[in-house]
Amino acid sequence: MKVITKQEQPKRKWSGGITTQLYIFPEKSAYNRRNFDFRISTATIDTPSSVFTPLPGVSRVLMPLKGKLTLNHEGHHTKALKPYESDTFSGDWKTTCSGKGIDFNLMTTGNKKGVLIPLELEEDDVIFSTDFSPFSYFALYVVESGVSIKCGGRRVKLSAGDIAIATNKDKQLTIEALDDCQLVISIIE
Repeated sequence: MKVITKQEQPKRKWSGGITTQLYIFPEKSAYNRRNFDFRISTATIDTPSSVFTPLPGVSRVLMPLKGKLTLNHEGHHTKALKPYESDTFSGDWKTTCSGKGIDFNLMTTGNKKGVLIPLELEEDDVIFSTDFSPFSYFALYVVESGVSIKCGGRRVKLSAGDIAIATNKDKQLTIEALDDCQLVISIIE
C-alpha cells in the first residue's frame, strides 16, 4: 500500500482553475506526455464556464465533490451532476462544463478501465475486504474527516485530501472511520 498525503500532491493551473494530481501510474510517467496507464486527480472549477483539455486516447470518469456541474459533450450527451454523481466519457470529445465546484477525475488509457464509488461512513464503521482479484488497483481518497486503513499488516491514518493505493496483491484491507467521513474509491482493472 502506498500513501500520498495532501502535502505531497503536485498542483498546476488549468484553464478553469487548479488541478491536483493525487496519483499517476506508472509513477515515472508524466501527465503532459500522456504516457500514463491511469491518473487520479482533483480540480477546482473557478469559472462559471470552462473547456476541458482535449485528451485523445484517454477514458475519463468525473465526479463533483462540491458544487453542481453540467458537462456537455458536443455531439454525444449532456449530463447534470450533483456531488458524488459521476459521468464517464472520452477525452477525445469536446467537453465544456457549466458550474463551479471541485471535481474528482479518474483517467485511464489503453486497456485500463475504472469506476468511481462514493462512500459515506459513520464514526466507527468498519469495512473489511479480502479479495481484489478482479481489479489491479484500488485507491481510497479521503474527502472529509479521516480513516484508519490496515493493509498487508500495515496500519495508517489518512486525513482529508490524502489518498492510499493498494494492488490486488494486497489480499486484506480494513477501513475504519475515525469520525463521520466521505470517501471516493477508485477501482482500476
